[in-house]
Amino acid sequence: GVYKPVRTYASALIASLAVFVASGLFHEWMVHAIFLYNKQSEGVVLGSNTAFFVWNFFVIACERMLVATKGVQSLKRVLPRFMITVMIIMSSLPFAHWFG
Repeated sequence: GVYKPVRTYASALIASLAVFVASGLFHEWMVHAIFLYNKQSEGVVLGSNTAFFVWNFFVIACERMLVATKGVQSLKRVLPRFMITVMIIMSSLPFAHWFG
């Protein structure tokens, strides 16, 4: 794992960022192993997986910071839980093409 070793030396936010970067790098390696090694690199952009995971880190970090605000609390009272989940997913959807 990545989180616990980093967490012993850094904040939870930095440890979470490390997890997302590590996951992005792992996916970059998989893309390299599957597509580039087999010379099927057409359309493969190195770094895009890591960028996607880092973007998702920022989405989750913003959600964690905003969840306690009055505006979000009032939305939580009015909206069904699945709608909040959909809103979070929609914040990453425009960048889904970075994955893969």
